[in-house]
Amino acid sequence: MTRRAPRCIIGIKISVLSLLRAHANSHAAAHGDQPRRVVLGATMDARYYLNQFSRPALAYGPVARNIHAADEAVELASIERGARTLARFMAVYYAGGGLPRGSG
Repeated sequence: MTRRAPRCIIGIKISVLSLLRAHANSHAAAHGDQPRRVVLGATMDARYYLNQFSRPALAYGPVARNIHAADEAVELASIERGARTLARFMAVYYAGGGLPRGSG
């Protein structure tokens, strides 16, 4: 028997767009350009936040190579860049109230 992860179909809602816009603006403020957007065919834990808690999520991380391999590596400078973006995002987004309760 094959086990599969729960599916997640994300409809575009105001709160999702708000989250994405706020993150992109934080990245641009920290680095002077828009974040690179990549669609992955992988399963992300973000689906649990939406499916179980009605909270949208996005995956944003460092530049890496050979993910989940014995020689996996992460660019340390990209971790620092991500931390700057996250700090700006949290300061602006949550100071403005973040997502309303129960929205997804």
